[in-house]
Order: sequence, then C-alpha cells, then structure tokens
Amino acid sequence: MTNEKLNDLSTFFFIKESLKPYKWYFLVVFICYFLSGFHGTIQSMITKIIIDNVALPEIHGVESNVIIPSGFFILEFQLFLLLRRLINYITYKVYPKLNNDIISHAFEYIHRHPAAYFNNKLSGTIASDINILNENIIVIKENALSIVSTLVLILSSLICMYIIHPLFSLGLLCFMISFVSINIFFSKKINFLTDDFVQCKSSLQGNIVDSISNSQSVRLFAQKKYEMSYMNILLNKLGNAFQKRWKCLMNMWFIQMLFILFFFSFTLYILNTLNNQGLLKAGDFALILGLTLYMNDSLGNLTSQIETINSAYGSCSHSLKNIYEPVTLLDIPNASELIVKKSRIVFDNVKFCYPGSNIKFDYGSLIIEPGTKVGLVGYSGSGKSTFINLLLRFYALDQGKILIDNHNISSVTKYSLYNNFALIPQDPFLFHRSIFENIKYGNSNADQPMIIEAAKKAGAHEFIMSLPQGYDTLVGERGVKLSGGQRQRIAIARAIVRNPMIIIMDEATSQIDSITETNIQYNLNNITKDKTAIIISHRLSTLLKMDRILVFDQGKIVQDGTHEILIKKIGLYKTLWEAQVGSFFVDSKKG
Repeated sequence: MTNEKLNDLSTFFFIKESLKPYKWYFLVVFICYFLSGFHGTIQSMITKIIIDNVALPEIHGVESNVIIPSGFFILEFQLFLLLRRLINYITYKVYPKLNNDIISHAFEYIHRHPAAYFNNKLSGTIASDINILNENIIVIKENALSIVSTLVLILSSLICMYIIHPLFSLGLLCFMISFVSINIFFSKKINFLTDDFVQCKSSLQGNIVDSISNSQSVRLFAQKKYEMSYMNILLNKLGNAFQKRWKCLMNMWFIQMLFILFFFSFTLYILNTLNNQGLLKAGDFALILGLTLYMNDSLGNLTSQIETINSAYGSCSHSLKNIYEPVTLLDIPNASELIVKKSRIVFDNVKFCYPGSNIKFDYGSLIIEPGTKVGLVGYSGSGKSTFINLLLRFYALDQGKILIDNHNISSVTKYSLYNNFALIPQDPFLFHRSIFENIKYGNSNADQPMIIEAAKKAGAHEFIMSLPQGYDTLVGERGVKLSGGQRQRIAIARAIVRNPMIIIMDEATSQIDSITETNIQYNLNNITKDKTAIIISHRLSTLLKMDRILVFDQGKIVQDGTHEILIKKIGLYKTLWEAQVGSFFVDSKKG
C-alpha cells in the first residue's frame, strides 16, 4: 500500500488491499463456495425424484428410476466434498503468506511513527493490535466467502419453492426481508459494543505486558496486591463490555428465533393444506420440507457468520485506528539523502513546545563546529534531552530550523539522518538476543573482529568472555540479565562499531565504576577524534576536557563556554560545580 492510500485508510479498503495480491486464489475459492451453495438444493431435488419414482413405480421401472438418481446423489456429494478439499488446499497454500504480509506491513508502518507515538502507547497493546488485525482479517474473509454458499442456497431454494408453489417462495422472501432487517437494526449497536469490548481487551493485554515487564519493581515495592486490584478494574471493565455485547446479541438471536419458528410453522401449514387438497406429490412434500430444514440450519449459520463478521470488522477497525494513525513526521516529497562529511551543526532561532504542554523551549541560534566536543549540563527537565530529540528530528520544530552541513534536517530522509548518528542512552535499550547481535546492531556489516575490537574499547570484552556462552549469551528482555554498567558498555560498543560522524552520549557512563569510566573515556577520545560529540552528564568532572559546555535552565541555554571560563563566572554552572565538587574541597579543608 502506498503512503497516499494510507492517508485515507478504511477497514474495508485495508482488507481489500491485503487480499489483492491473492485475488486469483480467492476467485477460485469464491467459485468453489458458489458451486457448493447448490449442494442442499440439488440433494433435495434428487431426493424428490427418488421419492416420486418409488411412490409411482408403474410409470417406469422402479429399479432404473431409483438407481440412476441415487448414482447422481452420490456423485454430487463427492463433487461437494472435492470442492471443500480444494478450498482447504488453497487455504493451506495462501494463508501463511497472507498472515506474513499483514503482520509485516503493520510492523513496518509502526516503525514510521515518531517518538511521541510510542510515548503514549503500551508496547503490549501495539503488539496485541497487530495480532488482532491479522487474525480478524482472516476471520472476515473466511466468513464472507461462506456467506456466498448460504446466499446461493437461499436463491436456489426460492426458485425451487416457486416452481412447486409461489406461496412457499413468497413466505421465504418475506422471512428473508425480516431477517435482514433485524440484523441491520442491531448491527450499529453491536459494532459499537464490539469496539468497546476490543478496546478493553487490548488495554488489558497491554497492561499485563507492562506489569510483567516491570515485575522487578512490583516485587521491590511489594505491590502485588495493587497490581492485582488494578488488573481487576480492567477485568471488570472487560467483563461488563462482554456482557453488554452478548446481551445485545442474545436479544437479536431471540427475535430471529421467533421469525424462524414462524417461518417453519407457516411452511408446514401450507404443506399440509396443499397436500390435503391433493396439489402436492410426495416428492414435493419432501423437497419443501428438506429445503426448509436446510434453510433453518443455513439461516442459523448466516446469523452466526454475520455476527462473527461484525465482531471481526469492529476488532479490525479498532486495531487499524491505533496502528495506522497518520504519521506526523513524514519525509517531504523527493527528500534528499543526508551525507555528513564535516558534521557542522547549526540551530537557527529554534523554538519548540510539546503538544498539550505549556513548557516552551527556546534555544535561539548557535553553531557547533565540526569535530567539537560539547557537554550539556543543567537541572533535570531543563531542556537537555529535548535539545537532542530535536536534533534527531523526533519532533517537528515550532519555529526555526536545524542544519547539518548546511542541510535542513526537515528536508532529508529520516533514515539518512539517523544513519549519521550514534546514540548512547543513559538506560541502554538491548534486544532479547545475544550480546554479539546487540553490538552488531550498530553496523550490520561488522564482522567478528570488528565487534570484539569495539567491545574491548568499550571495556566490555573482559566481562563478556567471563560469561559461560561469551558473545552468544542472551541478555534477556531489555538486557535484564546484565548489570546497568554492563548494558552501558554494550551500548558503547554498539556505537563504536557504528563509527558515525556525530556521537551523542546521554549519561552513558553513569552506571560504570570510575576506573572503567577512565579507560572508556580514553578510548572514546580517540574514537571521537575528527567527529562531533555531544555529551549530557550530571557528573561535571567528565566534562572538564570538553571544547564547549552548554548550560540549560528552564528550556533555554543560559551559559556557553569552556569549563575554565564558566567556573570563573557567577551563574548556574558555577553553582552546579560547587554543589558537586566545591563542597568536597571545603569539607576537606575543614577536616
């Protein structure tokens, strides 16, 4: 699906586009279901012929008139089974590919969203929505095709009944109109209740994943009871949503049952009346009765199929709304590829405010020359991380522009922008994969010697080799099997193997001991040579050798200079320095 089509996405359109690559397969399946719809009518017709021939043996020979129709009866039944086997075979061949297509497309689209999208959603809910979407598209397709058989049976039954006597077809037609009207009447409310039920279910699954992911916090704060009470609230909401939806369905089924009972009684009454008047043959009686029984089962199936489609359609709609929200940070048409050669960064009158927030960030204008090592300091919430987020184009600016090597980052592809950065976060994100794979994630072309060398420079090689499986060790979900310092060293190795032009470190050594940090800093100084490095740190001692330090306060850059210059000026930097280091020397002198 193209981006233009996704901008005007509807559930029906998505289903149609998902099935489009397999249209010839589904055309064959449609034909199979269409032909199998005649099964009940043909069987009833052959039964009528057999009964008429048995009842009137004097017209032709009983043996020939029974054997030939019986042969057709068996042959038709075998053809019906063959059609069903063909449907099963196509399902076996096509469904795995269709499943993969739906999941892959949704998964790819999810990764187009900016950071704000993931900040407002639980990862478990997103995963649940992808699975719900995939499963229910298959359900809709299967039941929609099954309805074809039911409709063919109804139409062919109408014709047969009309041939026997118009009253039967008139009764069936009136019944069908009433039946469809009931479904239309209830469908809107059922769809609304289904959407509410799916939303509650998705929310529950997301919170389960969230609670399990934070199981250590649950234990440390002894909040198992709280988690259970919180979960019970969600379970009660889900239970209430289920009951409301089911109650509405039961009301619909009850009314439908009354109409089915009325239709069945009407048919039997007409049959007995016409039979008493001598207007029906024995075979006619059997044909109408057989078709009525077929219709009774088929209409029951039709009700179930329509309800299933309504439910699945509502589930798909809910999941589509969550997954396929409009991407707010799309690349502009014909966006260029960013190739960084000097890594010169320019903030030009940059202003920003988070959606729904009153806190404004005004960074003004500044230039970071190529190869400069810049430290960012300030209180928590002062704007350091937002400065990085804007540089990485996680959010769109309210005013101004950001340039890298004279290229406006809003006019280049996001992929090429990210490809020139390496971010080492304070809380490193690791996949539940091997250490080797996590380091290689920084550069898919890196070979084993490159990864080992990067690990050595990051101070990680020694502890990795002490593990039973070495570089093949699985780190657990989000790296829980490793300590905080070990995770940081893996993240540093991943950045080293990436070898970008711009490196960003957000408290990247905060969980590492001082000796290891000194060794890593020495290696990083060599690695960042001729590269631009931006380092956020609350530990000011790590910024002493920075070419430049930017001091943030309340969303603004209030000071700018080297450590030697800033320490001599009255201002926030000196206050922070004295709070961390100065007080130590004062206490030492007193001692």
